[in-house]
Amino acid sequence: MDLVERALESQDHEVLGTGLRAGVLAGHPRARERVRESLRHPDSKVRAAALQALAASGSAGLEGELKRLLVSDADPRTLRPLLEALVASEHTTVQQEVIRAYLAADKDAQNTFSQVFRESGRPWVRRYFLPLARDPGPQRARAVHIPGAQPDAELVRICVDLYENAPPKGDPEYVAALMERGPCDNLVSALAGRRVVGEEALTFARQWLAEHS
Repeated sequence: MDLVERALESQDHEVLGTGLRAGVLAGHPRARERVRESLRHPDSKVRAAALQALAASGSAGLEGELKRLLVSDADPRTLRPLLEALVASEHTTVQQEVIRAYLAADKDAQNTFSQVFRESGRPWVRRYFLPLARDPGPQRARAVHIPGAQPDAELVRICVDLYENAPPKGDPEYVAALMERGPCDNLVSALAGRRVVGEEALTFARQWLAEHS
């Protein structure tokens, strides 16, 4: 019995997780079925190990299991690896299910969704959130934040628009607009290499655009 096969039969979730990732990536004949079995295991640590393997290797053939867990698995310890596996999928129906779950999630869960979206760098995530970032609305602040892991001219233009159209202090919309600009402050500060906000951020963003457009 080789090392991967021994790991696949382990009762230790960490050893099993290593075996699942190595086995799926290597095309081990037992690995994919062991992942399927582990996704239905009562121990959330075992489920998380299987999900991490799928996030690293792709979920081909197991999208149905992942969508089932998205609806039925309420354990917060499995949410992040589940989302990482789902977001890695190239299937449009899976992506749509993830977005629906994101929009319906509570604030804490939405934060986890946002982190996974942002860190994934997936083109489909950017395609979905950029239109939301362009248009005023309740999702705008998160939408600017999510595709902003790799700042580019399109995102900086959106931030310039937010800065230029910011309501003055005392306006009923001032606080909400300030929160919307928070992700832009972070994005522009990252480009500047120092903390910049307000007029200073707008000035730097305009200068950056002039140099990079």
